[in-house]
Amino acid sequence: LFMGTNYLLSYKREFLYNSLYSFCMFLLIFLNSYLAKTTTPFTNFFMSYFDFFLLVIGTVCYISFTRSFLNTAVNYQFLNRILKYGQGFILLMLCIFSGLNFFSDQYLIQFLLENSMKFLILGIGVFFIILALKQRNPLLNYIAAGNAALVLFSAISLGLIWGEQKTASILRSSLAYYDVGMLLGLIFFLL
Repeated sequence: LFMGTNYLLSYKREFLYNSLYSFCMFLLIFLNSYLAKTTTPFTNFFMSYFDFFLLVIGTVCYISFTRSFLNTAVNYQFLNRILKYGQGFILLMLCIFSGLNFFSDQYLIQFLLENSMKFLILGIGVFFIILALKQRNPLLNYIAAGNAALVLFSAISLGLIWGEQKTASILRSSLAYYDVGMLLGLIFFLL
């Protein structure tokens, strides 16, 4: 709501991108929590495809926000190229994943593609952090600190997913760690 309101007041693209990212992450978290103990056709669709779709589209919106907010096309041209090509490649991989999901029964390939994309997204995040630290720009460093929190907690989340340990403990909830990373990213952005 905060990002959407800022967009409506200023019409700055970065707030639109961040509000779209926030909306995708809200839907991801809400639906994941709401559908956790149900077995409906929508639950199956969500768990097999739509949750990952929201994650990828949210990530693409976050990269767009970063590019727009930092004006990377002018201020950080190398970073802009990396982020721009990363976005395009992630969207291409999402199209391939979507095709496999809807038009084939190759679950193993989908699983490998999904996890490859998650590692690629983490890699782009790490690259961004390293490049940002070299620039020594306070604004860039706040975004990098938020991104570092998101990357760290996303990596923990991914590790828990790969470990597949089912428990009721919040300390073993992959979604809880991802939530913490997003919250810290938002806090650093607001700073």
